[in-house]
Parts: sequence; C-alpha cells; structure tokens
Amino acid sequence: MKKYLFVLMALLIALTSCSNNSTYKVETVDGVKNFTNNGTPSIPDFDPGLKLKIKISGTESDDDPEERVFSKVSDIVVDSKGSIYIADSHSSTIKKFDRAGKYIKTFGRLGNGPGEYGMLGDMSIFNDTIVVFDQAAIKRVKFDTDGEFLGFKHFQQDAKPMFLEQINKERNLGLKMAPKMIDGIVYFTVEVQMYDSKYNEIFSLDKRSMEIDTNNPQVNPTDIFTPVTFSDNNIFTAEVDENLFKYKVYGLSGKLEQTVKMSYKKSEVSKDRIEIFKGAVINSDGKKENDLKRAYNKAIEDIYCDKFGRVWVKKAKTDESVAGGYTEFSIFKDGVYLNSYKFKGNIVYNEILIMKDIFYFVGDKLYVAMDEDGEVYVNVYDYN
Repeated sequence: MKKYLFVLMALLIALTSCSNNSTYKVETVDGVKNFTNNGTPSIPDFDPGLKLKIKISGTESDDDPEERVFSKVSDIVVDSKGSIYIADSHSSTIKKFDRAGKYIKTFGRLGNGPGEYGMLGDMSIFNDTIVVFDQAAIKRVKFDTDGEFLGFKHFQQDAKPMFLEQINKERNLGLKMAPKMIDGIVYFTVEVQMYDSKYNEIFSLDKRSMEIDTNNPQVNPTDIFTPVTFSDNNIFTAEVDENLFKYKVYGLSGKLEQTVKMSYKKSEVSKDRIEIFKGAVINSDGKKENDLKRAYNKAIEDIYCDKFGRVWVKKAKTDESVAGGYTEFSIFKDGVYLNSYKFKGNIVYNEILIMKDIFYFVGDKLYVAMDEDGEVYVNVYDYN
C-alpha cells in the first residue's frame, strides 16, 4: 500500500510541481513554468555595467557636410558589419555611420518615385537589406547597405506589419494592426505576428481587439501597443494591463513555455505624458484632439532582451522619474527578478507609437537615441 501511495504522489508532483525561494516561487502546470516574483531583488548589488563607447551627435562639425545633421531620430538599425543607420524624420532621410561612429552617407527622401517614401518612421533590416515601412503609402521600400534603391512592394492596407525585427534568416517578428472605421468608430485588432522572409504570415500570438470613438477620443495610446521582443530561442510578450505585471515566454514555434509575474502598484500617467497624449488621436475631419485627462500606466510599457537572455521590462514614466531624469527597468533572468536599473537621460521615443523608445539591444551592444536640452544624439554602450 505504501508503494502505491508513493507512486501516486510522484505522479501528482510530475503533473504540478512547485518550488519556493525567498524572492519568488515557481509552479509548473501542464509543462508551463509560472514564476511569481514578490518584488524583492534576487541580486541586491546587480549592475548591468553600461559603458559608453560611441556618441554620435546630431549636430555637424567643421569637417562634416550639412546632410550629416539629424535632429529627430525615429528609428535605428544596425547591419552585420556594425554600421549604424539613423532615420531622421525631420529631414526624412537615413544617415549611415560606420561601427566607430564615422559619418558615411545620407540616402532616401520623401516622394513617390524610386527610392522615395511618403513617411519615414518605422525602419527594419533583414539580411542586410534596409526596409522602410511607409505607413502613408502602405508600402515597403528597400535599400542595400550602400543606400542604393532595391525596389518596393505594397502591403495590405487592412493588415499593416509594424516594428518588424529579424529573428533569423528565415523569420521576422513584429506587430500586425488591422484597423477599420465605421461611422467614426475605429475597430481594430493588434497581434504579435511571425512572418517568413517574404512577409507571409506563419503564426500569431496574443491577439487583442479594441474600439476608438474618433468623434470623442479619450485614448491612452499605450492601450494600442503590445510589447514584444525576442532572443535566439524565445519570444517575449507583455500583458497590456494597468493592474497586472506579467509577461509570457514562447518558443520560436509559438508554444507557451513560461509566464512571469511580479507584484505591482498601479500608477497614474505623468502630467507631461498626458500632454503628449493629447493630440495623438484625432477624429475623421482632423479637428478634434484627444481629450484624455487622466489615465493609468500599463504595468509593462515595453520589453527588451539583451545578449545574455536577460529581459529588461520598461516601467512607464511617472512624475517622479520625469523629475529625476531617468527611465526605470526591471531586469529578469530565466523568470527571476534580478533588480531594477535606472537609465539616466531622456530617451527619444518613436513617432508612430510614442511609448516605444529608441532603445535597442543589437548583438553585443545597446543603441539608444537621446535628447538632452535640444541636443540629439545616439549612444552606443557595452554592458556585462
């Protein structure tokens, strides 16, 4: 009898296992590990050790041509040789710098002809082909790393791919947004989408639907964006929620492997960001601005993954962080909260989705667009 009782207990443990630690607990259910962190750092003295290696200023020096200047960074991509491409939405051109930060050339421009686009905001790179996702003309415009025009292709207006990043030579990951307007109401869905190298859809994750009344807009733009990032082996997506701090970990096939939670205290959107949000959404006649007066931050505003597989969860700006001049990140490794990190300085945000910062881990470097007292620049960091 004791033998059979032991076997039964072993089976129960195999189906549902739970382990505890002083800072977190983990429970495995149906093969999915569910981490719950209590908010206490597991490594009290943790420091990612960011070291500034290169600073690319947007202003020109005596030796630089005028076209080198950039003043409004909307995106950054990096090629396989480490060359850096900065999208400047002010001039609607792309600036190329080598891996040491030396200016090389400028290419791209507004227009409807070859090598031209109607809007420069969202830029990606696939197998060293630079792709501008022109949301105005609903097309992809392609350049090689020398800035030579390679062609363009229109994509479906009702299913826009956005913020695509290359996972490997065969797959790209991003968001798919499908809007539809009926009588002033915008109905649209947002989902994390895996594409092949030709932008054919493979599978989707975390599909959400919502409505916006453009005749009386009171919209928190953070409701629209689904935070997503990836590593060599995993996809990470965050819940879009004011009360719940949670992100999911999928395999590259789309199978759920982990969920990660942490205690969270609800906070209001900072006053300066409310002002930014106003005017972000207008009605169909282009006259009525967003009338948002009060909103709450999402527990997770964005999510990133570094070369060590550590997940950097960006916390939303509060009045305190604005006054202190920093952006705060909660950093995790394998589901466990390591510690928080305060990144000093004003990070530039993407113009299309104003809560998405120009803050990218690429290879063994971190690339960040900054704006300090009107001076715009791109910093490149080493870290450990």
